[in-house]
Amino acid sequence: MKLKNDRVQQIAKGFVKYLEKVGQVDQLPELSKIQQKQGWIKGLENTALITSSIELKPAEKKQVTELIKKKFDLNPKIKYQVDKSIIGGLIIRVGSKVLDVSLRHRLEKLRESMLYA
Repeated sequence: MKLKNDRVQQIAKGFVKYLEKVGQVDQLPELSKIQQKQGWIKGLENTALITSSIELKPAEKKQVTELIKKKFDLNPKIKYQVDKSIIGGLIIRVGSKVLDVSLRHRLEKLRESMLYA
């Protein structure tokens, strides 16, 4: 993987070499989880984008907030948007993670399963 900044690339390589030297390279996935929980990387990792087919009511927004806190183990800033093309349900994006429970997504999966059955 090539990082955008050459200096960051050098530091990352050095860190991985150090972990290899001390026999801890297998801890990289756990370090990534800790990094996400502690918010070492700010910005999108601490922002949730909720897409719904209609404007959510305050009680629904509260439910979504609780779901995000449980599922992603963080308390992100939440932004809402409406996209009628998803037909129903929600698409929840937190950083690079996506939880798509939209009706459009389910219909696409059903279509694929029928085509390739």
